Amino acid sequence: IIPPVLFMLGLGSTIWIVRLFYGPIKDLYSDLEYGRCKKNWWTILLFINNHYNQDDMCYFTTWYLAADTQLYMLSLIVLSIIWKCRHRTKEILTACIFIGILIPTIISYIYDLDIIYRITPENSKNNKFRSFNFNAIYSSTYANMATYMVGIYIGYLYSRNGMENVFLTNQRKLTWLLAFLGLPALVIAASSYYYTGLLSALLSGILKPLYALGIGIGILGMSQRTGGIIKSVCEWQPAVFMGDFTYSTYIVHYGIVFYRTAVAKQPLYLSDYVLITSFIWDAVLSFFCGFLMHLFVEMPAFQLQKKLVPQVRKQRNPGFYKNQD
Repeated sequence: IIPPVLFMLGLGSTIWIVRLFYGPIKDLYSDLEYGRCKKNWWTILLFINNHYNQDDMCYFTTWYLAADTQLYMLSLIVLSIIWKCRHRTKEILTACIFIGILIPTIISYIYDLDIIYRITPENSKNNKFRSFNFNAIYSSTYANMATYMVGIYIGYLYSRNGMENVFLTNQRKLTWLLAFLGLPALVIAASSYYYTGLLSALLSGILKPLYALGIGIGILGMSQRTGGIIKSVCEWQPAVFMGDFTYSTYIVHYGIVFYRTAVAKQPLYLSDYVLITSFIWDAVLSFFCGFLMHLFVEMPAFQLQKKLVPQVRKQRNPGFYKNQD
């Protein structure tokens, strides 16, 4: 994951971003980004930028890499505990999910935060994505812990059941479909409203893992040959091909959106048409640049890693989860 980040980090921390970005708001965007990256580039490489100096974060979208890496390290600790207490796997994972819900709930209640971070014109205008509110609700490790642990729980269920299809009956297939599509839809609908007090705090802790649960159930079902046309679409070759370079697309897309904003020379009149065309243009250009990044940066680095770093062979332990019910 490092080479694409290093490439974009190099662009952001060199004079290139200052010399080539012109416009009346240059000092509010490219100059500030240059200063941030000169000061805090090292926090990205240590994967701590979502908590350390996060108000001056360089290349903003790398918060996800930091949170994901920190949660990966936490998961290793959790899995080590599970290895020693295999008969308590469900209880341990349930406790981790509960803690992951409890922490953001308490913080949201204490600071009276919204249930999600809303991309409003005011937040975008004032670039509040490097604020305490954004960190507490969205980019912090504790804000994403519950969803990560839900994913591990789904992985545990898959490992325990293997290829045994638990969605054989029509009733179970309907339950799978309702959970897969219904839970994310419910979360999106609930997030469209504003809440206050204890209800707002509870929803801030519950909604994201609930969304992850729906997606996890969907993936679990498709891994066991359930899903019909939905499974076929997810396994469609063009979709699989694009999935190969979604990481590079994620890394590069912020630079594309940032460039368009930084070089603007006049206010942009907002309308549905402008938003739709901007979205389409950004998406197409991001995937194209992501493909180039994958082809010329990510893949060569991956092949070099395979040559230099010894590869660990996969070992299966089919008896690990037996008799864990």
